[in-house]
Parts: sequence; C-alpha cells; structure tokens
Amino acid sequence: MILVQRIEEVSKKTAVCFLITSNIIFVIIPVYFMVVGLFSITKCPGNQFLPFWLIGVAILIIIDRVMFWKILVNETNFEKNVHQKF
Repeated sequence: MILVQRIEEVSKKTAVCFLITSNIIFVIIPVYFMVVGLFSITKCPGNQFLPFWLIGVAILIIIDRVMFWKILVNETNFEKNVHQKF
C-alpha cells in the first residue's frame, strides 16, 4: 500500500515537471516567432507574408496554451471537489 502511494506521488511529480518544462518551451517559441515577425515585417526578401504568418502562428500557440491551462485547472478543481464529496 505504501509502495503504491509512493509510485503515484513520483508519477504526479514527473507529470508536473513534464508539463512545466513543455509549457516553458511552448512559451519561448511563440515569443521568438513574434520577435522575428515584428522585426522583419518590412524586411523579408523572400516572401512578404512570412512575418505575418509567424505572428499569426505565435498568437495561435499562445491561445492554445491559455486554453490548455484553463482546462487543466478546471479538471484539477473538479477532481478535488469530487474527492471531497465522497
């Protein structure tokens, strides 16, 4: 019984560390896209619409991350409330 609880604690810690690490990466990428897109908005020799695509993709990634965290927080609150009632 104690071993099972210990494994669950380690699994939760590993999952939390993975979520934090992956979200840090998913925050750095859109910031980089925004910086590159904004600084090259008039200077892109290859395709004039490429900076706009970078900015658009960055905005979509940020929206995705915000929605992901909102869903994760709601699920966590729901699980806490379900366990408290029973």
